[in-house]
Amino acid sequence: MTFRKSTILCCILICVLCTLSLYGSADSGRANWELLKKWSPGKVFKKISSSLINPRWIDNSSLFWYIHSSPEQHLYWLVNPEKKSRTELFDKKKLASKLSRMSGLPVDHLKLYFPNMGVSDGGNILTFDYRQYSYRYEIGRGHLTREPKGKNNPVSYLNLSPDRRFGIYQQGNNLYLSRMDRKKDVKPQSLADSALSMDGQLGYSWGTDGELINNACKKKKRIDGIWSPDSKKFAILRRDVRKLPDLWLINHLHKPNPVLKTYKTSYPGSRVSQWELWVFDIEKGQKWRVPVERWVDQTLEELFFRGQWWNDSSDSLYFIRRHRNYQQVDLCAFRLNSGKVRVMVEERMTGQVYVKPLVLLPKKMGLLWWSQQSGHGHFKLFDLNGRYVKSLTNGAYNSDRFVAYNATENTAFIVCNGKREGINPYYKMLYRVDLESGKLTCLTPENANHRIFLSPDKHYIVDNYSRPDMPAQTVLRDSSGKRLMELNRVDMSGFMKAGWRAPEVFTCKAADGITDMWGIMYKPFDFDPKRKYPVITRVYPGRQDEFIPWNFSPVSFDATLAQLGFIVLRFGNRGGCFERGVKY
Repeated sequence: MTFRKSTILCCILICVLCTLSLYGSADSGRANWELLKKWSPGKVFKKISSSLINPRWIDNSSLFWYIHSSPEQHLYWLVNPEKKSRTELFDKKKLASKLSRMSGLPVDHLKLYFPNMGVSDGGNILTFDYRQYSYRYEIGRGHLTREPKGKNNPVSYLNLSPDRRFGIYQQGNNLYLSRMDRKKDVKPQSLADSALSMDGQLGYSWGTDGELINNACKKKKRIDGIWSPDSKKFAILRRDVRKLPDLWLINHLHKPNPVLKTYKTSYPGSRVSQWELWVFDIEKGQKWRVPVERWVDQTLEELFFRGQWWNDSSDSLYFIRRHRNYQQVDLCAFRLNSGKVRVMVEERMTGQVYVKPLVLLPKKMGLLWWSQQSGHGHFKLFDLNGRYVKSLTNGAYNSDRFVAYNATENTAFIVCNGKREGINPYYKMLYRVDLESGKLTCLTPENANHRIFLSPDKHYIVDNYSRPDMPAQTVLRDSSGKRLMELNRVDMSGFMKAGWRAPEVFTCKAADGITDMWGIMYKPFDFDPKRKYPVITRVYPGRQDEFIPWNFSPVSFDATLAQLGFIVLRFGNRGGCFERGVKY
């Protein structure tokens, strides 16, 4: 959901809150502001600990570290899955003492927080920013060094190639290349810049966000190009909005006076953005405009992900093009050697075609394309000539996300929902599928919504699972799903004693009398079953998702609103979530 949509939604909800709170519950005639104040998000957040463990893998191995935050302090843990051990990553008191001596300022070890810290050398070297300096700390030697923050960091507007030899950016309406210095142990610095284009103009820029920029503008801006694995080429979308109608907004925050800002936008029946796809070869100094044309007013842009991918050998670029009616989608491949485009998959539906990111399997094994042609979303295997081989998964459930491929076992890890009978069809679970036999094995069987992280070597799984009515737990598993150790468990006992209550998950039938609708019910913590309460239903009317919070959270806007004497319902609506299947 965009920031603009979120802001509008919050304004509407605030208006509803202010209006309804004048009346409160049906029986009492007054809102319970004291209960709301007691359980306001600001107060609750100060008393809770981390509910999600986000592992940071070290040196592309199974070794990882993570931060666990509590009201008292931030703990840094180092986990060795092979040894099933967990130890503190470093001595916080010792590091705080060194930071204090070096900076000349007091440092509280309980407040040390480095969310973007880098860890390498098997957990022995830390790199982090603190105040105005960047630090490097060798734990074994206890050696701490520093330099001014950002001294050797590449500038933020550069989109760097994988080997970090090149960077691209936008200035005005044109595209520029920076060649980077790669001295040993020094982060890349720009040596020289050169223009890759000179034809950019207002509304026909080499940026894709549609913002109108004057060519005289000197501000350098990051551009969303896609580098090839060999770092010699990149692909970029170019958007033409010159024939679109204008939209005007007033920036009231501009100093010293408000200013008028002009955008380009589409209206029903008007022109839409025209898209081009270009490939630049840095080594050869060449560029190609990819022949993408098929439909009038087609789009090359996807809402939730970039719709272009390079193959491993960097000689083919795959891309998605979509008809304006959203009912026709092509997956295409542009071969650089021939300069021709080949249609790999044609996806056609009577309703909107939904797609997922393309998966290119290694060693030219083929590609996995997500499709709802069977009525549910599943991954289909095609060879590199676009010939259908087989469906990787089948059945009345949704294969939601491809996680990784294990070449050693010829298996894939995928996330599915709706596979197990009797369990909320929105709950995501991790499965392993054998590409030869098609056998599907559930690796995270608990009745909950699972958020998983797979180690780079594909041997271990960090599994965060919870439900709206069940506090979060985090466990470490091996690749077979076996639980090795518990990493975290949210304790709500103190909150329960103080009067906190979990929301309730419920089901009901849709208007067709057949389809199960799933939702969450929030009640006042002082709920009295003998009383009547007004009901507020909150739904997201879009088609992409229903935005129901299926993970555990001790606080939410809905729970806060309920404390004023309402029953608040969050539930899906038919047509609202394509992951429930085409008929839904």
